[in-house]
Amino acid sequence: MGGSIQKVLDKFSALAEVTGASRYVGQIEIGGQPFGMVTKGIELLATKVAEQLR
Repeated sequence: MGGSIQKVLDKFSALAEVTGASRYVGQIEIGGQPFGMVTKGIELLATKVAEQLR
């Protein structure tokens, strides 16, 4: 999933509502992104998104 923090939260919430899922397994596509961008994305997912989904 991509987008703003709120957009990602909305997508996870919609997925949970439709499927009843409460746990997620993810795969991160690094592609040609610089390492700093990859680590920033992982950090945002862990600190901003996951924190609000709990």
